[in-house]
Amino acid sequence: MEHEDTFRKIQESSLKHDIMWSIHTSERMIERQITSTGVIHVLLNGKIIEEYETNIIVFGWYDNKPIHVVCFYNENEKKAFITSVYHPDEKHFESDFKTRRKR
Repeated sequence: MEHEDTFRKIQESSLKHDIMWSIHTSERMIERQITSTGVIHVLLNGKIIEEYETNIIVFGWYDNKPIHVVCFYNENEKKAFITSVYHPDEKHFESDFKTRRKR
């Protein structure tokens, strides 16, 4: 995967709690009852399941619930940025919560 180096940098930022969250992301985390501890756990222990030009989606489990974290690493600021966090559902993903369903 071409984003492995980026993921390593995101994990290093996570260890230092050097992460940027948008207000929108923070609001959605509250609505979805996903904690920053859960997000950091997924970033440190999860796996990349999708890669885009700048973002990656990391999948992991926290508190017996699947979580997807959409994030990127900003080289200029040397920080991880979280753009979205959500619980995948079986309407959009297969039962493994990693594979998107065909439309």
